[in-house]
Amino acid sequence: MNTRIIPEVLFLLFLLRFTYALDIVIPLPDSERTINIDSFREEEKIYIHLPSLFIKIDGAISVQDNLVKVLLNNKNASIDFQNNLASINEPSTTKLIKFQSQMKLWQDTIWIEFNDARTLMQYIIGSEITIKDKPQEKKNNIDTNQQRNPISEIEIPEQELLENIETSSETIQQKNKFSLNNILIDPGHGGEDKGITFPSGKYEKDITLLFAYNLDAQLKKNGINTVLSRKEDKLLSIKERSNIITNEKINYFISIHTEAPRIQGPQILIILPKLTDNNINTKNNYIIDEMIKLIKEKKKDITVQKLSFPLLINNYVDIPGILIEIYPEYKENEDKWEVFIDKKAEIYTIITQVISTTKNNMDSIEKK
Repeated sequence: MNTRIIPEVLFLLFLLRFTYALDIVIPLPDSERTINIDSFREEEKIYIHLPSLFIKIDGAISVQDNLVKVLLNNKNASIDFQNNLASINEPSTTKLIKFQSQMKLWQDTIWIEFNDARTLMQYIIGSEITIKDKPQEKKNNIDTNQQRNPISEIEIPEQELLENIETSSETIQQKNKFSLNNILIDPGHGGEDKGITFPSGKYEKDITLLFAYNLDAQLKKNGINTVLSRKEDKLLSIKERSNIITNEKINYFISIHTEAPRIQGPQILIILPKLTDNNINTKNNYIIDEMIKLIKEKKKDITVQKLSFPLLINNYVDIPGILIEIYPEYKENEDKWEVFIDKKAEIYTIITQVISTTKNNMDSIEKK
């Protein structure tokens, strides 16, 4: 192996978001416990795996829609990870708080920024958790034991906020037959939520918006009705996105996200959500399979795969769609986006061709 490659690979790994383990010290009433929790770095922040934090200290945790409910030491907390709010409930009082950093959904699970986790545990167990000193943490100059920023307390009536949290978890059902008459193109992230920061300095929120604009133009050019969830650098909540789907009578969505660059070349991951109607799932799966087949035929330089798991948006609106994750190539110390964000990139033609062909076939079948 060429020894010059090793430092370049190590440098790349340092730049990208990746998981690693942290030893976290938790002072409990009867003892002090050290637990090992998965975490990842994003810019100057460390995020830890929220379920592991409670499970490993004998707490209980459950997730329903956008609410996380935990129970520990006779205290329970309800965490709304979309609105970044938490209520900590004791027999006689309820404390309402707002986290400083947006919680993350990554690898289909929930992560909380370390300082927010420390504050949450302060309210629940009465003392702060710390990270056990590690050489690599000093080396990377991230002071995880710095003075905690005080959490923001909500200055609105307690009952009103609790009602808002409860309302935001309600499922908005929108039953449809399978149709491609009106498609939502939904670029991920936006505003203060930058998404991934790439080695080149580009932000995920900007890449997804550019991809969405190009795809929107191509679909409209081919007679497909489309709506963009955002046309500017703006953050939309999951509830706001679901409201757009309801108000615009959307019957199919295409969500756009990005992932860390790959040395082995550009990649695409297409995620199929699971809905309650198996007939709709089958037709949606057909669209994905056709896209994958065309990409493999026309863009042999792009690796493509399919996954199937529930998407958060379907807790609110029960309509079909896909989530597309694009992975740029990492080459010569730069992330390469040409195959994805060039206006004439063939990926837009492929997606449009599959959507148009499927729509026309369904229309002709219905006329018969």
